[in-house]
Amino acid sequence: MGAADITAQLEAALLKAFPIPEYATFFEVGDATGGRHSRWADAVSMACWPSRGLIVTGFELKASRSDWLREKKSPTKSSAIQKYCDKWVLVTAPGVLLDGELPETWGHMELSGSRLVTKVKAPVLTPEPLDRPFLAALLRRAGQASEALISTRVAEATEEARKRANERAEQEIKRRTEDRAVAVAAIEEFEKASGIRIQSYQAEEIGRAVAALMRLRSSAEGWNGLTKIADNLAQLAESARTVHAELDAIGATENTEA
Repeated sequence: MGAADITAQLEAALLKAFPIPEYATFFEVGDATGGRHSRWADAVSMACWPSRGLIVTGFELKASRSDWLREKKSPTKSSAIQKYCDKWVLVTAPGVLLDGELPETWGHMELSGSRLVTKVKAPVLTPEPLDRPFLAALLRRAGQASEALISTRVAEATEEARKRANERAEQEIKRRTEDRAVAVAAIEEFEKASGIRIQSYQAEEIGRAVAALMRLRSSAEGWNGLTKIADNLAQLAESARTVHAELDAIGATENTEA
């Protein structure tokens, strides 16, 4: 996964940790607008509820160790915006920050799954009052924060829909697999009981023969009807044998008289 993808994950996790309407979060905030800006913060969030203290928190987002080492070489780089913030926090992917590297005035949050975990609580600073150039820079990024939030929500909804579709597909595959197992077991039982092995080219013929037997079985006479038919045929055969014997006797008498 590239640095851009990891940064996007960090931004999405930051929006979860500082959600609307409790917070207003802005990305890539300068210390002023136009040609006056000289430094950038990766993100700035302001608590909007009095219960949250109405504090301003600045963030540096680092997706890789090399990115953090570059930042570490310029420790005063963040001061242009940090001076307006009550807290300053480094937000990283796992393994970016090593022990002993975090400045004393910074906090640290690390990505874990899709959420941020606080590793080092940020100390409370003594910020300068917000000036108009910095306020303008914040407001300029308001629309971008909304777009990022919408993109995050769309991505989450898409992922959830994909998971549900996969679950339904797995359930359908399981159901069909179970149905197939039942069908195979029934065929094997039929073949064992009948001594007939069902081949693809014989399937229709065997099916029709079985259907004919089942229709006969379910008819009004059923198997009892077959018994009656057999009895009738036996009686008819006996009658035929009697008639045949009588005819033979008559023929013998006629031959004697002649």
